[in-house]
Amino acid sequence: MKTKLFPLFLLFFIATSCGKEKQINDRNEKLNMLLVANVSDADAFKKLSIDVNYPKFKNWCDASKFVYSKVNDTTVIELFFDIDKVKLQEFLNDPEVIENIRRFNFKPVRYSFETYIDWPTSPAKN
Repeated sequence: MKTKLFPLFLLFFIATSCGKEKQINDRNEKLNMLLVANVSDADAFKKLSIDVNYPKFKNWCDASKFVYSKVNDTTVIELFFDIDKVKLQEFLNDPEVIENIRRFNFKPVRYSFETYIDWPTSPAKN
């Protein structure tokens, strides 16, 4: 039961984690996400989940900017840029993505959304 609820929890948490979501959507600002997660096997997760689902990334983020890094055998870092949060939610509901979350015991340790700032020309936003 826990593994079936996890994708729903992840979806709910991502959808509600950004306190400025309405303001961001109103201003049509781009979002970026840093994600640190534990997985059962980082190498297998990269090969059998990230590489397989990578073509779907272009539907909800700028896949050309995606960054994946293995920290150790069970910890990964991912960076996503120019995220469409509605399409991200659709991606998280994809049966193949849900299966990979379960299969690799994918558990976010930390993630955060940030608005896009075009450095160095744009002033920092408060």
